Amino acid sequence: MKQIFLTSLLLIALIACRQQSTTFEEKFSIHTVTKYLVNNDDKIIRRVYYRELDKNQNTILEIFYNDDGSKIIHTKNFIGDREAIEIIQYYNSQNILDSQNTNVIYFNLSRKIDRTLLLDSHGDTSRIVQFFYDSQGNLTLQQEFIKRLNYSLKTEINYEYLPNGNLSKIVLINNIEPKKKIIEVFTYQIENQCISKLVLDETNSTKEIVNYKYNSLGLIVEEVHNFPSGNLEKYKYFYTFY
Repeated sequence: MKQIFLTSLLLIALIACRQQSTTFEEKFSIHTVTKYLVNNDDKIIRRVYYRELDKNQNTILEIFYNDDGSKIIHTKNFIGDREAIEIIQYYNSQNILDSQNTNVIYFNLSRKIDRTLLLDSHGDTSRIVQFFYDSQGNLTLQQEFIKRLNYSLKTEINYEYLPNGNLSKIVLINNIEPKKKIIEVFTYQIENQCISKLVLDETNSTKEIVNYKYNSLGLIVEEVHNFPSGNLEKYKYFYTFY
């Protein structure tokens, strides 16, 4: 259950970050993005995320690094304009492959994701995700269905936008614990640059506040997570280009 929940949160983060860098990607071609956890003196503690894009700005490789030394590798191959096959590999802290799944991604005529089918190691469908858009092409609803032997989980992620098209709010809820929703609210300083994200629980209590900094090219270079306990986590982003 925890891994499923974290996957949904990762999707949310990636969608938000993708929107923030759209203007830049239209002018330049990013090759890689690497995200590091750093200390207060900006010294690198460990790598947490790596992303590689092709010259058409399609993501072809993503690696998520966990603090216990394990990692998840997503390798994506495109089949024409309407389909992609994503291999998801789970490595333990000894860098040994524990399991592997296949995610089949279908695109609509606008090249936006229409639905995905996650196949487990036995070839059985374990998760279906459907995506819905408004007339402007903005993602408005993401429905995730997961079936296990002893339960079925349905997660809905709703997206709300400002009149200028910027993402303003995300609400995540599931049928197992419908009262335990997560709400993310985005604040912008200038067009397409989200400077902060407020994460609330079902009681409207703050879970964390995330602040972003950008470079002169409009790319996120720093991300700071502030928690109610007073603790914080700081991340730095580094880019390479074609």
